[in-house]
Amino acid sequence: MIRQSIKIAFIAVCLLGVLCGVLLLPASADTTRQFGVHGDLDGDGEVTVSDARILLQYLVKKIDFNDFGYLRAMADVNGDNAVDINDARLVLQKIVGKIDTFPWTPNLLFVGNSLTYWGLAPESMRTLCRLSGRPLTVLKHTPPTTWLGDYLNHYAAGFYEYHRQQADIVVLQNMNDYILPEPECVAEFRSYFRPGTRFYSLMTEYASCLFYDWDPAPPGDVTPIPCGLAFWLLRADPRTADFDLYDPDGFHPNELYGYLQALTAYAVIYQTTCVGLPYDFLSDKALTCLGGGDIAEKILLIQQKVMEAVAADPADYPVIIQEIWKVTDPY
Repeated sequence: MIRQSIKIAFIAVCLLGVLCGVLLLPASADTTRQFGVHGDLDGDGEVTVSDARILLQYLVKKIDFNDFGYLRAMADVNGDNAVDINDARLVLQKIVGKIDTFPWTPNLLFVGNSLTYWGLAPESMRTLCRLSGRPLTVLKHTPPTTWLGDYLNHYAAGFYEYHRQQADIVVLQNMNDYILPEPECVAEFRSYFRPGTRFYSLMTEYASCLFYDWDPAPPGDVTPIPCGLAFWLLRADPRTADFDLYDPDGFHPNELYGYLQALTAYAVIYQTTCVGLPYDFLSDKALTCLGGGDIAEKILLIQQKVMEAVAADPADYPVIIQEIWKVTDPY
């Protein structure tokens, strides 16, 4: 009891020092180092007063985390996708022995490009999970490339080691050099991650569904997320054909399509329905893409089309799209 009181008193002094600007993060501290323990912000492999000090300095804006979101993910120990006083409280409780572990939430890594991020799909996925009681930490990763091979080069060179250590779920965007994640490509990706990491393929473009030929199962045990198929199912239905799902540039998904991507990923990853999930976090601009009328009814139609796509046999993707194209202009 006395030892715990001393620890609490010492931590209180640290907090006071942070608030007064006395205890600053040492100039030599490397806040971009790559580790794998939630709450460990100084990289020593443990959760200590040093980590509490760094977290508190962040909360009072003495320092920032400029490291592609890794330290923010490590500081978010309760998995609510925010770094705030609740995380600091848990870190302090762990230091003094009041709790042994932090609430665990899975880490979802998007390995993507502009087709992944333009429409805010990761943000929509994170919000859907939080509002539905399935919190997860979203790790985003966007080097300046559209080629999946470049990502492999980054991992082979040892960059982004924290992804390898932390990711429980990896969503690969179909990219220019791999319309489908070919077996050797997925196998190489797997070699950089922990055993048991689950892999999915975000099939945003229709081509990834049209040329689907994984028989009898996806290569490397990667599960398809057929948002491109859901897109064409919407196009084929007169009630939803006029929904605007693309950015004005005619190529990138807009926020409404990003929501569709997130709904599809949610349904596939959690193996549950996305019907009834919230949409009120979408911007007014995104909702105007529905063309007015009963917004709730139109969102429900999107969710139903997503579930129709998810229920389809992957081997039938090309047939379904080709049938749609007989009655719908593919361009």
